[in-house]
Amino acid sequence: MRVVLTRSGGFAGRTVRRTVDTSRMPSAARRKIENLLAAARKQPPPRDPSPDSFQYEIEIDGQRYDVSDGPGPWQTLIETLMAYE
Repeated sequence: MRVVLTRSGGFAGRTVRRTVDTSRMPSAARRKIENLLAAARKQPPPRDPSPDSFQYEIEIDGQRYDVSDGPGPWQTLIETLMAYE
């Protein structure tokens, strides 16, 4: 599964991009990411942009989601993806 996360906005307005291909990950990391993806996709992504907040575009195997900062499974997924370099 290929996941591309693009973060934009925030106070500095800097764009950050992460690409994760779960097929190239160790099995434990792959399961973790795929479980987070499944949990996030069960809920609509938060869409309440506020000034100077981060905005995220997440593409999962070609399907695009626009996500704002907010608690829940989307935020957990974002935090995990941002940890990958």
